[in-house]
Amino acid sequence: MNRNVFCALTAILTVGGAVSCGGRADPIAMTQEEGGALTALTAGATVQRAYVGADNTVTVGATPVVTTFDLLGGARVAMEVAARDEQPVRYEVWRVRHDGTATLVAPVDSRSGFALEEIDADQDGVWALRFPPAQEGHVLVHTECVGGLDGCTPLRQPGETCPPGWACDDGLVCTGGVCRTISEE
Repeated sequence: MNRNVFCALTAILTVGGAVSCGGRADPIAMTQEEGGALTALTAGATVQRAYVGADNTVTVGATPVVTTFDLLGGARVAMEVAARDEQPVRYEVWRVRHDGTATLVAPVDSRSGFALEEIDADQDGVWALRFPPAQEGHVLVHTECVGGLDGCTPLRQPGETCPPGWACDDGLVCTGGVCRTISEE
């Protein structure tokens, strides 16, 4: 997304907050009545869940795609994003807070089709990768927990054990004591 389109989109999404289109992105402020920043980021987009410690395939196309995952405060996650057909890959990393604000952490435009990012979560919350409308293709998103006092995620991820009292993440079920996607069940 070029800078002017981003500024226009951000201006539309911003309610009651100032946004800078310079070198730093200020939080997008949304009121609770409007559903918050995550709702604004996902409006008109295909939304899917991403899992930490797993390969997530994202199909990009004519509409935006947003993948979300939750991180615990203090978590450190390494993220690898690669276009399967080695085409350029563009996406934005957003931090969505519990107070309804979101901050653009990193706009990524990788002509090589491959990008490495590291996320340091300062508090519990939702993270979102937003892929703008693009040519048809597939992008592989792999996130790996590389540090965190209490792990990286509040809920169990694919392949992790799920003893009684431990919940699996959204879109996963506990079968045979392991969290699995519904399609694996």
